[in-house]
Amino acid sequence: MYKYSVDEETSGRVQALADKDEKEQGVQDLIKRIQDYNQKFEGVADIPQTNVDFARLDDVVIDDDAIKDQATNELAEYKDASIKKIKGDTESNISKLEDDKESATRNYSTAMDNAKSYYEEAKENASQDALRRGLARSSIVINIMDAFDQAQLNRYNQLNDELTSNINNIDTKISGLKAQQDEALSEFDITYAVKLQDKINSLTKDLMNQQQQVLKYNNEIAAKEADYNKKYVELQNELNKSNWDIEKDLMDYAGRYGVNMIQKYKDAQIYSLAEKYFDSIDKDYTIDQLNNNDSLRKLLGKENISKLMQKYTK
Repeated sequence: MYKYSVDEETSGRVQALADKDEKEQGVQDLIKRIQDYNQKFEGVADIPQTNVDFARLDDVVIDDDAIKDQATNELAEYKDASIKKIKGDTESNISKLEDDKESATRNYSTAMDNAKSYYEEAKENASQDALRRGLARSSIVINIMDAFDQAQLNRYNQLNDELTSNINNIDTKISGLKAQQDEALSEFDITYAVKLQDKINSLTKDLMNQQQQVLKYNNEIAAKEADYNKKYVELQNELNKSNWDIEKDLMDYAGRYGVNMIQKYKDAQIYSLAEKYFDSIDKDYTIDQLNNNDSLRKLLGKENISKLMQKYTK
């Protein structure tokens, strides 16, 4: 009798089709189980969910260097303006004194020129007078000329002494202004250091107050979380019983524990159903279904899809 034999390639294709059909049927069964499970909770669908947010505030870090930098930055404008004023006032006063020096020098030059012109004219007049009287070479005229020369020299010396005295007085005032500026800058350094420390203390105090507020808030959140978790365990125990009344008990549970908590329990059970099935098949098919099966994705929800994708893509 002739015996028909199927080649391995054909056999493999047949087996692959059978496996695919089995997987697809398995997914459909999973969808049906989730839909049936959802029906148990339809009674709370119309109850508004309470917004439960257990997000903690970040700790406030007190960094001494950062605080000092902030304080320095906040006082930068005050410091720059104060130093600029001190130096500006000094420069303005010194500039006026420098103008006085230039003015004294100009007055000196003018006085010297006037003295020279005066004595040259006086000597010329004396010479002309001596000529008219026939005394051009007399000792009297010579003595008069010598007297004019001496008077001119004395005037020059006087003007030189006055200029030197004025310049010295102005330079002394300029040195005094520079010394006053140095003293004012030193005093400002002390004032600024005190002001900077006050600013650092103020910023530190503010951060410490913020720390206390964050700690208080996070402690309150921790207490709320503990209470929430306690109630969630109670709800789990109630809903895990096989004999709870869908019509009566579910509304009571919603009132006692809140819709959010029931939704959390429901999502956890749906995740468990999906995980149990997907653990039995290959990862590639699982990931494909999680990415592309719209019906399944809608039933699972974003959070469960994210958790399952994270598990099966490792």
